[in-house]
Amino acid sequence: WCVTPMGGGGASLALTSGYVLPVQIAAHPGDTEAALLAYQAWMRPLVDGVQHLPHGIKHFAYPQTQTGLALRRLADKLLTSAPLKPLTAKLTQVAATERQLPAFPDAN
Repeated sequence: WCVTPMGGGGASLALTSGYVLPVQIAAHPGDTEAALLAYQAWMRPLVDGVQHLPHGIKHFAYPQTQTGLALRRLADKLLTSAPLKPLTAKLTQVAATERQLPAFPDAN
């Protein structure tokens, strides 16, 4: 899965897909195509959420002027300061964490 040029989310997607793919293979024994389609269907909404960049963030992340760069550096300092870290973490969460992982089918 390709995330954004801004980064973030790649490790979460790698770990999640490393679990979801074998679950789908086990759930569709002997039918690789069905397993891959189920894997894609389960992962795609998660990937789409990680790849989405809010409007304007690209200009903020990659400023084109010295003033823009100075403003971004100031914002970086503020957003990573101790009082704002919890809010920043919540606002910049890159992957949905409330979604339940699929269960492995019974081995019987």
